[in-house]
Amino acid sequence: LFFNNMDTEFPKAVVARIIKSAIPDGVNVSKDAKNAVGVAGRVFVSYATDTASSMTLMRGKSTITGDDVIAAMEEMEFPFVDELKETLQVYRDEQAKKREEQRIQKAKKAKIALEKAEQQQQQQEEEEEEKEREQQQQQQEDDDIQQQITDNQEKDAVSTEQEEESNQVQEVNVNSPTTDDAT
Repeated sequence: LFFNNMDTEFPKAVVARIIKSAIPDGVNVSKDAKNAVGVAGRVFVSYATDTASSMTLMRGKSTITGDDVIAAMEEMEFPFVDELKETLQVYRDEQAKKREEQRIQKAKKAKIALEKAEQQQQQQEEEEEEKEREQQQQQQEDDDIQQQITDNQEKDAVSTEQEEESNQVQEVNVNSPTTDDAT
């Protein structure tokens, strides 16, 4: 079962880098040996995946986890299980740290967006208040002008009444006999 995908090859540069990091300086590795290590790696990965998959299915799950891989390594009697556990824990810690950093960044962005929205809301409210003040000021000016017009009309009406009374008095005086005329 685990030999199904043996056509898949590891990238040669990756295999060469792994080999180079595992051997002392000054040791050369033939092309043939690099190819053999690549094939051995594929066989190992396939076998480890098949064993981990079996562990996953025994748990009644469908997703292979790091713990399934560690259980598979123990089942395969892999000699470096402790190192693998440490490496997996480091990886998990790094991932948790990244998630926390992302959560913090997201919270910062949300806070900035909220502050920006609040500033825009405050600016809009200030603009509306300014507009309201201008409208009130304009209304007051209109009311003052209307009051002046009303006052002037009342003054004109009073003046007109006074003129009419004065004219009537003059007419009465003109039409009525004076004491000098009566004698």
